[in-house]
Amino acid sequence: MRSTVGEIEHLHCLSEGEESRAFGFRWNGEDLVLRINASRLGFDMDRMAGERFGAADLPIPAVRLIAPVGQYYACISERALGTTLQDLAVGGANEYGRAVCSVLDRLERCDTGWSQGYGPISPDGPGRHRSWSDFLLSMTTRDWTFLSPARAARMPQLLGRIEDRAKYAGGVRRLIHGDFGSNNMLVADGRVTGLIDWSEAMVGDSLYDVANIFFWRPWLDCMEQQCRYVIENEPHRLDQRDRLVTYAIHIGLGTTHDAATAGDGSLTDWALDRCHALLEDGL
Repeated sequence: MRSTVGEIEHLHCLSEGEESRAFGFRWNGEDLVLRINASRLGFDMDRMAGERFGAADLPIPAVRLIAPVGQYYACISERALGTTLQDLAVGGANEYGRAVCSVLDRLERCDTGWSQGYGPISPDGPGRHRSWSDFLLSMTTRDWTFLSPARAARMPQLLGRIEDRAKYAGGVRRLIHGDFGSNNMLVADGRVTGLIDWSEAMVGDSLYDVANIFFWRPWLDCMEQQCRYVIENEPHRLDQRDRLVTYAIHIGLGTTHDAATAGDGSLTDWALDRCHALLEDGL
């Protein structure tokens, strides 16, 4: 760090992300964040998001530097002050419901004309899929053969739901954060102070971010509180319930696949249970 940016102060560990280690420090009177990861792709996505979409009403910490460090990559960015929604006390996220919904609305107004395609995007714009429908259907073409027979027996109904609804998917092209609503959103004093970790950013139907909140509501209190706020104060966001349920199941299937691949049997079964609960009972 000192050989790269000069004298630094107060280097200390921050909460770990799922893929990177993070440290806070001060440099020239500024509070900054250092992250270390085996891949630089997520850092490039963060830089893209900050440069293209960052604004006073969409606070995305600017990336200052991305550099190789041995076999890893380092990223230095501005530090968004506040507490993540996930780290708030039980029930605390409800009071931020309005601020969170304002960010959802702001994401919808972001310009996506510079990119092409749908689904997950790269830092320079191209999406992986020709249409939103193709993105949804990509879940059905993943390799599911490694699942145990008991888990595999639960898949046809869920995959069938995706196949059936994907043919009705429209061509809307909105910005999607892709992992919205918990440890990637910092808040303080009634407002959102930072929207971080853009590694899962996509272009498509912005309801996908709302569906992410509803999929994870039984897992995290901060998601449950956001759901309660929407239901009680902004129910118009649930007008397209069928699409929301489909997207939530899609998110759940992705979680199921990732967890099973990683050998996390507990999360695999929880995600499958959640998908079937959504299929049977809705949001």
